[in-house]
Amino acid sequence: AGRRLLEERHGMDPYVAGLLDIARSATKLGPAWAANHLADRVGALTRGWAPQDEALGAAMAERIVDLLGP
Repeated sequence: AGRRLLEERHGMDPYVAGLLDIARSATKLGPAWAANHLADRVGALTRGWAPQDEALGAAMAERIVDLLGP
């Protein structure tokens, strides 16, 4: 029973099926991920600017998501 459970959960077929699911999902998530990553980078790069400019960084990040997001 242990061997059968091992083969069912850790065999090549479930592994390949999982990889294919990830690959299919990645193509759908690419644009959203890129927009979020770019917005995060803008936020990180503008952190620590003068207090009046803090809102500018947040506004830029939101605009990036608006332009590139899903």
